[in-house]
Amino acid sequence: MWFSGWAKADDGFLPAAYPRCIAILHPGTTETGDTAMPFTGPDAADEDMSEDQARTLDRALIESYGADVACSFARYGGFLGAAAGEKLVEKGYLSTEARLPYFIGSGQLSECSFVDASNDEGGFLPQSFLWADDHRFVVCSEPDLAFTLVGCGGELADNLLSQPVLNARECFGLPVAGAVSPDHVLPE
Repeated sequence: MWFSGWAKADDGFLPAAYPRCIAILHPGTTETGDTAMPFTGPDAADEDMSEDQARTLDRALIESYGADVACSFARYGGFLGAAAGEKLVEKGYLSTEARLPYFIGSGQLSECSFVDASNDEGGFLPQSFLWADDHRFVVCSEPDLAFTLVGCGGELADNLLSQPVLNARECFGLPVAGAVSPDHVLPE
């Protein structure tokens, strides 16, 4: 699986190179100037995106790609006990142990929003990753990071940068998995 292979390899901030990379800075986040860790938050358990940021990101994704695009998501489940994890697997989630434990599901983009992640079958799993099944975009909002990265094409990138609530920045030079040459860049 695309996500699991990348997550287990622990290689770069994004699983592939994209034409554009946008960082959404979570509340309290500042720039460091270091490509190894370009942004930092106020403490070790950095803030998640605000609800307004998540809602704006969800809306921008749907505006750019449509509500019915097939997507997959990974939700962090490191705090779950074995019994709760087994129940999620019984309900159709895939469990993967990568850098951290995640539960993977899928649906149309409109069913996989960051705002509604807490309304899923788990009811409380924070969404950490979202990607189109054809890989035309990926959103990486890893636990305990002070920022969310979006690998995407120009339309979504421009939309995100135009939204003040996102506190978004274009990123250049971040480590990316498999980006050995320009041939690895996904088409826009």
